[in-house]
Amino acid sequence: QFYRRDKQGFMPEMVEKMFADRKIYKKEMLNAEKAYEEESNKEGGGDKAKKAEIKNRIARYKNLQLSKKVSLNSLYGALGSKYFRFFDIRRDLVDKTINADGDDVDATRIISFLDKICENKIQPVIDNACRDLAEYTNVFQQKIVMKREVLADKAIWTAKKRYILNVHNSEGVQYANPKKKVMGLEMVKSSTPSACREKLREAIDVIFDENETAIQSFIQVFRGEFETLPLADIAFPRGLNGYQKSLI
Repeated sequence: QFYRRDKQGFMPEMVEKMFADRKIYKKEMLNAEKAYEEESNKEGGGDKAKKAEIKNRIARYKNLQLSKKVSLNSLYGALGSKYFRFFDIRRDLVDKTINADGDDVDATRIISFLDKICENKIQPVIDNACRDLAEYTNVFQQKIVMKREVLADKAIWTAKKRYILNVHNSEGVQYANPKKKVMGLEMVKSSTPSACREKLREAIDVIFDENETAIQSFIQVFRGEFETLPLADIAFPRGLNGYQKSLI
C-alpha cells in the first residue's frame, strides 16, 4: 500500500503533535532522573530536600509522558480492530526481532561500551532501514524511529512481554545501583494480593544477587508467614457478575 504526499492526514497530524509533547515530557523526566542520580552520588547521599523536590519532578513528568503514551497506544490498538472506522483490511504487519546474548565481566565498563556501540554502530543501521522503508512506502513523513531503551546485565523472560531486567542504564541515565524493571509479571498486577506482590519483588533481588539455595529458603520462610496473614491481605481481588440471579 502507498500513500499520498501532497497533504498530511488528520490522524498522523494528531499523533505527531502528541508524540512531540511526549518527547518533551520524557526528556524532562530523564533530565530529572540524571539530576537525582548526581545528587545521590554526592557525599552523605546528597541534600534530602533537593532529592525530594527532584523526585516530585520525576513523578510529574513521568505521569505526563505516560498519559501521552497510553493515548497514542490506544489509537494503535484501535487501528487493529476490525470494528474501528478506519481499519484497513489490506494491512501487512511485519515483526522483526533482534536477539542479543553475551557475558558480563565488568558491569560498568561493559554497559558504557554497549551504550556507545548502540549509539555509534547499531543506531545508524536501524535509522537507514527505517528511511528505506519510508522511501519504499512513499510516506508523507518518516516517523518510524527505534532507539535503545535499557542496558541490563541480567534478565528473566517467562513469555512475550513478561520479563524482569536488572537495568544499569535506561535511555542514557546511568544508575549508581541497578534498578529492576518488571513487565507483565504478577508482582506488578493489581490482581495479585498485596502481601504477595511485596514478597515477589523481594524475591527478585534474591534471584539476581544470590543462589538457588537462598531463593528456596526465602520461599519456605514466606510460605510459613503466608499461612499466618489475615485473609484480607492474601485474598485475590475478583469481581462477580450476575450473582443475584442465583439467589434463592
